[in-house]
Amino acid sequence: MKTKLVPKNAQTSCEVLFQEPVCGLCGKTDNNIEKYGEKLTDKETNLSVHYYCLILSSGLWQHGKDNEGFYGFLLHDIKKEIARASKKTCSICKQKGASIGCSAKNCHKSFHFPCGLDKECIFQFFQTFGSYCWDHVPIQKVAPGTIKAVCAVCLDTVQPVPNYSVLRSPCCKYTWFHRTCLQKHALSAGLFFFKCPICNNKDSFQKEMLRMGIHIPERDASWELEENAFSELLHRHQQCDAEECLCNKGRKYFESRSKWYILRCSCCGSRGAHLICSGLGNSRHHWTCSECLSILSSESEGTSSMTEKQLPLAMSSRNTKNMRSVKRPFQTLLEGSTHDSSSVPAGSSRRSHVAGSKPAKHCKKQERKGKRNRRRAQHCRLTPRKGSKRLPIPFSRRTAGRR
Repeated sequence: MKTKLVPKNAQTSCEVLFQEPVCGLCGKTDNNIEKYGEKLTDKETNLSVHYYCLILSSGLWQHGKDNEGFYGFLLHDIKKEIARASKKTCSICKQKGASIGCSAKNCHKSFHFPCGLDKECIFQFFQTFGSYCWDHVPIQKVAPGTIKAVCAVCLDTVQPVPNYSVLRSPCCKYTWFHRTCLQKHALSAGLFFFKCPICNNKDSFQKEMLRMGIHIPERDASWELEENAFSELLHRHQQCDAEECLCNKGRKYFESRSKWYILRCSCCGSRGAHLICSGLGNSRHHWTCSECLSILSSESEGTSSMTEKQLPLAMSSRNTKNMRSVKRPFQTLLEGSTHDSSSVPAGSSRRSHVAGSKPAKHCKKQERKGKRNRRRAQHCRLTPRKGSKRLPIPFSRRTAGRR
């Protein structure tokens, strides 16, 4: 048998391709963070595992600190779990190495994490990190909707029927989501910002999504973790936006404590003008741009027009209220007229404010009669009798006849 000799220093045209390390728990080489989580590799032992395979394994627990091993999972514990799973047969692919068992009572099914995903098993990422096979998955008890629904994340049409790939919001009745869209949103928002996109409910929404197998990482939002994510908030507008800039060095020229000091709009702060270009004089004042001035003027005009419309209504209601308060008994009106008789000029007729009252002549006659009766009552002597009430002396016949 002939063998082909290749020189030691010869360069071959083929390139050695980099091969992804194999996960020790599921046997897959895929490196999909959204699907399997982060792939963790120990450089000393070349041991690699997917993050989701690690935390969902039934016989694996954190016995170390967060900075030891893989987030507290020690390497010798992981090797023991790999040895235990090598004796378990996957109920889906019929291969060895099934490290995840169903958490339902009296269920002995075991499977790999990727096989469970393909079979639509549900994995809960909280407390004991339970896993449920296709026969014992938690479901949403919701009547199927008849109205066409739309995913609140991607805005694509959704069948309003609760199943593995479609989830319904617990707080909004007609809000539906794709499982994949909601999982991407949870990975981006994190535990502190993950909430219902429609009503901003956080507690019941997170509780239901965790029950249905959505992984919500306990971390800050992705937009909060970016370096210099809010650097533009520190930027100040530094440009003259006046219609006619008087500076020869350009609109962006700035000099403090001079006429080339740039004033920013006191309302929006997104417009500016040199002190001399703003028309405010040499002293610094609050300056408002033309856009904000137009908005403020339109608001003031709208407020004034509303007050003009409401003024007649307010006056009419005020007059009606006064008219109602004037309606008093006729005897009270007569008693009050004795005090106001001096204010009525001679020759003028007093008219009652009450509708349906008697004319002014009758009122004057009653007033004079009341004065006479009061004068006669002053001259009346009261003589007490023994064992009896005090009674007034009767009037004469002439007085009695006038009564």
